Amino acid sequence: MLPLLTALVLAAAPLQDTAHVVLVATTDVDGHATDWDYLADRPFAGGLVRVATVVDSLRARYPGQVVVMDAGDMLQGDAFATYFARVAPTTPHPIVEAMNLTGYDVATPGDHDFDRGLSFLRRAVADARFPYVSANVYAASGDSLLFALYRVVRRGGVRIGITGFTTPGTMVWDGIQLAGHARITRIPSAAAPIFAAMRRDADLTVALVHSGMDGRASYDTTGIGEEHAAATLARPPVRPDIVVVGHSRREMRDSVIAGVHFVQPRPSGASVAVVHVDLARDDGRWRVRRMRADQISTREIVPAPLLVRRLAAARDSVRDWVRTPVGLALAPMRAAAVRAAPDPLVNFINDVQRRQTGADLSATAVSDLRAGFDADTIRVAQVLALYPFDNTLRAVRLSGAQLKAYLEWSARSFQVDPAGRIGLNDSVPGYDADIVSGAQYDVDPRRSVGDRIQRLAVRGRPVQPADSFTLALDSRRQTGAGGYAMLRGAPVVYDKGESIPELLLEAVRSRSPIDPARFAGGEWRIVPEVADRAVRSLFGLAARPLPQGARDTVLLRVLTTGDLRGGFVPGAGRLAAALDSLGDACACAQLRLDAGDATGGTPIGNETRGRAGMELLGHLGYAAAALGEHDFDWSADTLRERLSAAPYSLLAANLVDSATGHRPDWVVPWRMVDVGGMPVAVIGYVAPGTKRLLDAERTRGLRFGEGELALHDVLGQIAARRPAFTILLADVGGSCEGVACTGEVVRLAEELGGRGVGLIVAGNVPQAMTTRVAGIPILGSGSGGRAIGVADLVKTPAGGLDLRLAVAPVDSTRAGGSAAFRAALERYERRDDSLLTRPLARLKQPLVRAGNQFPLGALLAEARRNALRTDLGLIRTGSIRADLPAGTVTYAELSAVEPSRSNLVRLWLTGAQLTSLLEAVLADPAGPSVHLAGAQVRYDPRARAGRRVRGVVLQGGRKLRREAEYTLATDEASAAGADGLAALANLRSERVGLLDVEAVAAYLRRLPQPVEASAPAGFRSARP
Repeated sequence: MLPLLTALVLAAAPLQDTAHVVLVATTDVDGHATDWDYLADRPFAGGLVRVATVVDSLRARYPGQVVVMDAGDMLQGDAFATYFARVAPTTPHPIVEAMNLTGYDVATPGDHDFDRGLSFLRRAVADARFPYVSANVYAASGDSLLFALYRVVRRGGVRIGITGFTTPGTMVWDGIQLAGHARITRIPSAAAPIFAAMRRDADLTVALVHSGMDGRASYDTTGIGEEHAAATLARPPVRPDIVVVGHSRREMRDSVIAGVHFVQPRPSGASVAVVHVDLARDDGRWRVRRMRADQISTREIVPAPLLVRRLAAARDSVRDWVRTPVGLALAPMRAAAVRAAPDPLVNFINDVQRRQTGADLSATAVSDLRAGFDADTIRVAQVLALYPFDNTLRAVRLSGAQLKAYLEWSARSFQVDPAGRIGLNDSVPGYDADIVSGAQYDVDPRRSVGDRIQRLAVRGRPVQPADSFTLALDSRRQTGAGGYAMLRGAPVVYDKGESIPELLLEAVRSRSPIDPARFAGGEWRIVPEVADRAVRSLFGLAARPLPQGARDTVLLRVLTTGDLRGGFVPGAGRLAAALDSLGDACACAQLRLDAGDATGGTPIGNETRGRAGMELLGHLGYAAAALGEHDFDWSADTLRERLSAAPYSLLAANLVDSATGHRPDWVVPWRMVDVGGMPVAVIGYVAPGTKRLLDAERTRGLRFGEGELALHDVLGQIAARRPAFTILLADVGGSCEGVACTGEVVRLAEELGGRGVGLIVAGNVPQAMTTRVAGIPILGSGSGGRAIGVADLVKTPAGGLDLRLAVAPVDSTRAGGSAAFRAALERYERRDDSLLTRPLARLKQPLVRAGNQFPLGALLAEARRNALRTDLGLIRTGSIRADLPAGTVTYAELSAVEPSRSNLVRLWLTGAQLTSLLEAVLADPAGPSVHLAGAQVRYDPRARAGRRVRGVVLQGGRKLRREAEYTLATDEASAAGADGLAALANLRSERVGLLDVEAVAAYLRRLPQPVEASAPAGFRSARP
């Protein structure tokens, strides 16, 4: 054994005129004096008996140099501590006796050491042959400390000053036990004056801190102090050399902050922190020269024979006690499923608590899913394993709002990844995932935290915020521990100091045999079934069987489109057939909605200013649509006219009059739609960036609100009307790649989580999108009317509600629609065909795509520059998709050349930015990737990347100046950085409400006929 320990703790030999001190520390031993797990009835890899062996070996290696310390929570925890506190109190306390035999030099109390009251702690430590120290545990009144402020221990002439601190959270958890007896103050304020005093008396200073390093407290710290404050000890002007951290049950080998070394051994005696300190004399005093910390695991350490012999009788007594039969279970009652579904074991605990207190409700949790009873004798150990904490029973009065908040906080124990997969939240321990009996509620883990509890009722009546109930719970939870801050201020209506483990033992004795069928009630559930199955699979449980012949019932089918951009007009019959087919397939109420930008973007759409598309959507039965950013491409007068004449509601809740701060009276923010007797609220949301992208004249006097704040009042109005379902139509973008979804619609959903929105229909998404963010489903069907989004509100066989999303492709071979629809469509198709085939101009020669730079590209770039009256025009060569034949030019032929039908954008950039852009488009040695109008660029294709531009001359012979500002006309995709044009993505821009095809048509009409393309190429190689 000694060779093993020697290898672990070997330190450098002290130098001449030096001293070597070895500090040994434990914390959170939690009553584990022996090496036996009494509840599992097997050896335990920890305990003081193993710590003692490590200490003995270190003392043998470093005689007269070892100091042994403990940072709290020694006297409460396992069955050994419980037995000698409640069943057979003994003097001296066996745990204190074990500490004496181990040779502890000093200790400080932890919060759990106060669990049984101050008198119990005083009796226990009275037999300690070492002092307890504390700088922040005071008598209830006055300035008297209950323990020594600090102690100085000498080793080889070195004076080691040791003080202690206890987390002030003890006043929350044990406030009733300490009331009138003691008070525990904030650690930073207590620590500030002490270290200077210790420095006068000691060469080396140590703080034993039963408090975590830092982080969020498990209670409201107002008036109490932070729970985790050990790190603050590195802030005072005079600081300790070493801090032993406890309470947070973590492990730190050696963390150094501002020169202070922080160490933390594992709890239960599983490891020992060892700090080697080398000191040297300097001006007659010892100074620290070097410090090295280590952790020694006790797992493989042989228990100390002396302690084993001295504790043998106590160990046997506890083993006999936990094996004592107390009752009989008629069938297995295991804890494996308690967090997935109602369980007889939890119901049994809650039944005991409710009967004892007479409360309406009861809450408890199970920390060990291996606990429970077999169909056999129930022994003390099994009851203690089920409820290992020595908490007492209390009851509080709370409101319906507090009850809802309580359950929501517990439900955060589930988490959902970006792909919608349900898992367990590792930051929530099992003992903080409470289950309430006496209330009926659904838990939907897919919803955002704070909005997961649905259909909450008590005695069959829906819970209202102002309702009042009594709730039985344990003393720790009553203080708000575990983050249950909603209990703050809840009056205690029952508290007799009864131990919950003892109440459970008595209940097993008095009610034996225990029949789990008596506690099999199912008052709560995971919904919907898909989530229930996912949660069950987390715990290795079989899926719940569905009733014979059970099936889903679709209550509402919502059919959605977005970003149609008028492209549906020629193919509206196909869209009609798909909508009708999807509607006929569901014997349910239906709602047809569009998420914006439906009516413009085609010749017929633009020529009628959107009226054609609006009329057809009205015939298709659309109930509402969101205003889209492209609806502002026309004048404000046109927009108002369209809104007043629309056969369906055009909605925009985030549109505000800049002067008044109120919504314009011509804008409808939301409407309530009655769908088969079901009230459905529909809200519109236009992209906030519309103001920035458009020509200022088109949005003059309007402000576009952003996010939840812009919808806050509307959501409040809707909540007051209590609709069955709320849908937000949002003309914003987003996309999903793999499991990650990004974009403006995702950010919007994150802000709206918990505000009652049941579905977001995303309009500006190029590809289909079905996901869930912050508990809100997001559905996007893509652009162009190629698919339809389907959202089914489903009543499941178990009675729960679920929203299921899908995207259905539109069949290009089928057409449909009512007679009125077909008549309107035929009229507009004839008109559209006339527009498409109308002669626009005549070409003298064909314009074809040949080589890297060709006249067709130069003409298109010049058309953009001319239409937007800019210095430069630019088009990506890859976006030119067809040639133009000689002779008559029609709109249809121009549309084939630029089929994307993109809006044109005006950009502002400096000469330096233009040069960077040109270098990017010349990165390929094959030549430029764009056509440019308004400038001549000389370049060297053989030069290295970034040095290819040799000169730029603007139209009129002007030379490019790096600091000057220029304007550039291009399309939306290019302005967003497509095809390597990232240099354009962050420039100031303005959309002018003109399509690329329209710009070319207008330019060609103005040229002398027949048109002879003569625009010079924008790029010329400087090499032959």
